[in-house]
Order: sequence, then C-alpha cells, then structure tokens
Amino acid sequence: MSDLHIVEADEVLRERLGREWGPVVAAHMHLSDGFSLVALDGDTPAGLLAIAWRELPPPLPPTVEAFIDIIEVAAAYRRRGVARRLVALAAERARARGAYQLRAWSSADKDAAIPMWRALGFALCPATTYPRGAPVEGFFVARVLDYGTHARATSVSVPEDVPVAGSRVDSSARHVGPDLSMAIR
Repeated sequence: MSDLHIVEADEVLRERLGREWGPVVAAHMHLSDGFSLVALDGDTPAGLLAIAWRELPPPLPPTVEAFIDIIEVAAAYRRRGVARRLVALAAERARARGAYQLRAWSSADKDAAIPMWRALGFALCPATTYPRGAPVEGFFVARVLDYGTHARATSVSVPEDVPVAGSRVDSSARHVGPDLSMAIR
C-alpha cells in the first residue's frame, strides 16, 4: 500500500470496477446523482465508496443527506484504514455540500462492518428491511455532519394529561423541553 490515493470515479473507472468487481458494484456507483470515490494502490483498486444525495421527507424542511450506497474494500486491503479514509473524505465532501448527515445500511452478516461503523462515530439503529420480500436483519448507521446549520429549538406542546418523562413541564403553559435545570456533575 505504498501508493494509495483516492480519486473520484468517472464512467471509465465504473466500467472497469464492473468488470473486475462485478456488475452490482458498478450499479451502485453514483456519478451524476452523488459521487463515487475509489482508493487505488498504484493502479490497483483497493476500495470504493459511493454516495447518493437523498432528500429527507417531510415534515422536515428541505434537508439533504449523503447516503452511502456501497462501501467495499478488497480483501488484501482490509483492516488497513482504507474504509476509514474513504468515509472521512466522503464526510468532508458531503459537509461542504451542506448535507445534514452521512447514513448507510449494513446487514448483520457483515461482521467487520458493524464495529467499523461504531469506531467511526456512527449511531447504530437495528432494523429489518425487506428487499425482494425477504427479511434482512441489520443496522442503519448515521453520523450528523453539520448539526449547527440544521438545528432548531425542539419543544412541543402536549395535553395536560400526558406524562412526560425526563423533561421539565411548565404547568402554566404545558411547554415541554429538555430539563436543563439538573446540575452537571
């Protein structure tokens, strides 16, 4: 791994990876609706990460996320920091574009992927998806990229008969928000 560098994929590189790594890899690469990064050791593909720009649904205001559609590292390059470098560069590019979060799906059978996501600071949300009608266990993983730009004060009004755990309730207005009155220890 003496000459590892990361490049943005173009159609020629997508076709090459499709031949060398299979058509599924090429089908998940994004060129116009996102971007794809390829780690090369000299001229040998070592890893790939493809981002698709996705709009989060209402009731959120217009919010874009960077969805990792595929991340692959060739067996000879695993556990050598290739995925970490690809994720870091993708996060940097997504943040620069104004994406709120970086998100992915990882099936539970990806034994090495789940600890990697956790080590990279991603939140893990267990989930079951149903591609082609069959259940697949796994995790959605996400990391907020730019909380400040997208943050809004979060408070809600609730009816008086609804108990609210972990919050301070102002009985005069029934305004519920985080309980900020607790001492920090």
